[in-house]
Amino acid sequence: MVGSLLVDRPPAHLRGETWRASSDVPRNWFDVLNLVALDLTGSPPARWHWRDLVFRRGIMMTTHPNIWPLLAPMFGVPVVYLCWGLPGPSKTKLGAWIKRWRLRRILRSARLILVNDPITARDVELLVRRSLSIVPYVIDAAFFRFGPPTARAEFVLVPGNIDRDEALVAEFASRGVDVVRVTLSGAAARYHREGGHRGKVTVYEGLSFAQLRDLYLRAKVVALPLTSNHHAAGQTSVLEALACGAPVVISRGRTAALVEHFETVVTCASHDVAEWLAAIDRAGRLVDERSAVLARVSEEVSRTHAPDVVATTISRAIRNGISVEAS
Repeated sequence: MVGSLLVDRPPAHLRGETWRASSDVPRNWFDVLNLVALDLTGSPPARWHWRDLVFRRGIMMTTHPNIWPLLAPMFGVPVVYLCWGLPGPSKTKLGAWIKRWRLRRILRSARLILVNDPITARDVELLVRRSLSIVPYVIDAAFFRFGPPTARAEFVLVPGNIDRDEALVAEFASRGVDVVRVTLSGAAARYHREGGHRGKVTVYEGLSFAQLRDLYLRAKVVALPLTSNHHAAGQTSVLEALACGAPVVISRGRTAALVEHFETVVTCASHDVAEWLAAIDRAGRLVDERSAVLARVSEEVSRTHAPDVVATTISRAIRNGISVEAS
């Protein structure tokens, strides 16, 4: 066993906070970290401190391309780096170069590299020509569970906070589609409430997870018109939707690569409203014609992405990639 699994920020409930007050909060990435730490060390994850570097204690696991995963290997602390994509846009060429240089250095010095999607796997291999482990992303499959197609209504659900094409969403509404937009982004909410667009987009801010799940279970289609491809934007939303049995229309790219093999996922190559409306109509027919397929996809997503499964996969990758007993 290692002394500790060192993380950037341990789960809130492990810091004595009460964010998990009821069963209405699904398990997430922090719960996976907890399970991994308990399996590898027998203790919950600990927030790293510079003393851990000096005394070479534990294994650092992080998703953040900051200075710490650069320094840790210099002090003999092995790093497990989960890469969620390439650096985002920068205002200057120098800024973009620094971000890319930093990520490349982290990837080269990390003892183990993990990724969630095949496009990021390809990018990492091109950047540093190193082997890596692909691990599934996590959703709480017991919380976001399958719902029968007979309960579905005639609206298109667009969930998520950033990296959504709000103008295209507004176009859906202007063409007569009943659109429900769920977000924590004030900017996205204002865009639809104050933009004066033709058609009406119903906006909900700050819904509980239970309310979000109810919308997944009732939506005819979940639409994810994504504007970013440097990371897997919307991967939580698409997996939650599929687990609840909703057909999905999604922009082709990094996130779609995770799910485009499913029969209940329709991808769009452009942001042309006609292409999206045709895809939404095609996906919506699945509810009426292919209910057994929706159930089968839900079962596969739930089986692959459940927190316990993801934690076991990550623990196995760490044991295979790092000499745990020697750390």
